[in-house]
Amino acid sequence: MNVFAVLLGIKQPGGKGFQTIFELTSVNAFYSGDYVMEITNFVLTPNTAVANGTDNITASAVVMNGNDYVSNEPVVFSVTTGSAIFSNGLSSIVVSSNILGAVSARLVDTTAETIVIEIALQNDAAIHDSLAATFTPSDNSVDTINLLLTIDNAKADGEDQNQVELQTLSGAVPVSGASVSLKLTNGAVFISGENTAKIKTDSNGRASLPFTSTTAGQSKLTAYLEENLAIYNSVTATFDGGKVTLPAPTVAEADNTAMTIDPASLTGGISIVIPEAANLTEGDSVIASLRDKSGITTSAEHMVTSAEAGKALTIMLNNTLAGDTDGEQIAVWYQVTRSKSAVGETSAESIYTIKILPSMLFEDFEGNQDITLYLWQSVQLVNSGATLTNKSLDRIVITGGVDDELAPYLLGKALSAYGGATALKYKITFPIAFNYFKVGVQMGKGYTNRFTFYDSQDKEIYLEDVTGSGATVGRWFEHTFTGTKAKSLIISGPALSIDNITVSS
Repeated sequence: MNVFAVLLGIKQPGGKGFQTIFELTSVNAFYSGDYVMEITNFVLTPNTAVANGTDNITASAVVMNGNDYVSNEPVVFSVTTGSAIFSNGLSSIVVSSNILGAVSARLVDTTAETIVIEIALQNDAAIHDSLAATFTPSDNSVDTINLLLTIDNAKADGEDQNQVELQTLSGAVPVSGASVSLKLTNGAVFISGENTAKIKTDSNGRASLPFTSTTAGQSKLTAYLEENLAIYNSVTATFDGGKVTLPAPTVAEADNTAMTIDPASLTGGISIVIPEAANLTEGDSVIASLRDKSGITTSAEHMVTSAEAGKALTIMLNNTLAGDTDGEQIAVWYQVTRSKSAVGETSAESIYTIKILPSMLFEDFEGNQDITLYLWQSVQLVNSGATLTNKSLDRIVITGGVDDELAPYLLGKALSAYGGATALKYKITFPIAFNYFKVGVQMGKGYTNRFTFYDSQDKEIYLEDVTGSGATVGRWFEHTFTGTKAKSLIISGPALSIDNITVSS
């Protein structure tokens, strides 16, 4: 505070000095510079309250500057320790002082604990103070169980987990230590492997549990308060069966390039092939199905063995397409129910067109040009439509100029293959399955050539060795198959010419 004085006077007659007329004294107070503001009378009323979210504690103080009250000064109340909140729902609040410098703020808590409240000037945090208060446990009983699925839509594979979180409350106040019983439906289980469980809530009235299922769909979870079963709540969780894309099936007896099938190629039924990419495991249930033009479905079920796991699987259906006509279509598909998840997966349908092939084919090689086949190459034969494939030679040639004296075994052009010191091997695959085979052959004396026949699934069904005698041997070789029909043959030997092949079913 600055003080100064001004004296005014008049000189008296006779030189006796001055006479004081009056004296002026001035005092100026600078509140912001001369005095430092302070927080006084900081108290908590009361110092203890019940942690029920309603009972409250009021923090109050007065802002002074010297002996003067400071109004409109922003003050920050903060909870620095604990979970109590002010009337704004936050852990801090700003309040401006009134004309008497007073500020106050109410706070509540739902957790029994000791809290620390700090007060500070917003414009000068160095001016602050703090006090502690206690919220005591609530003696309220549980009247509500809240349920929340923190994880949902798990895979129904018995491993992926959904999770539920529960909270026990008395009004809006969490209740700790509450005993809760839980129950699941539709095959879902907790980590114990059971569909029931018991749990106690923590200091915040919360508890959580994971659970799994091997059954796709919805599972209802119900939580009961053990001491009062009338207090309960339910929530519905979902287990996803997944949308697994299975590879489409094929038909062993069909032309899987042209997607055609001849009923004549079927012996006792039709073979549905589930590809290796289906990743079948032991215990999986596989149902193969066929639907014809009339809408009639034929199905067969098979349980995958350990020996079949991870491999392609063939399932025979009792359907020979008898009565189906040329140009009609059939659909084949399959369903897999996984042993580990009990989840059903269905493949896309494969559509085949019925193609009635002739019951007899004849190949005399007359329409074929001279050709060279290198290893693994193939060519379509003109007359019969059979496919000729080289298996072990670098060269197979269809030649002309065969001696007519060998007729009727060889005439005109014939298929001639010479392996020399290395035994030749080539394959002929016919477009129809057959139970009768006939061919004219020519071979050198003492040479043995083997004819091995295979069915539509490339399983060996018959073999016979043909040995030449004399200088040059020409003869007919024929065979009739009983039961399984043949679809292809592999001819192996040092040298052989063949002609005039006949196959019939």
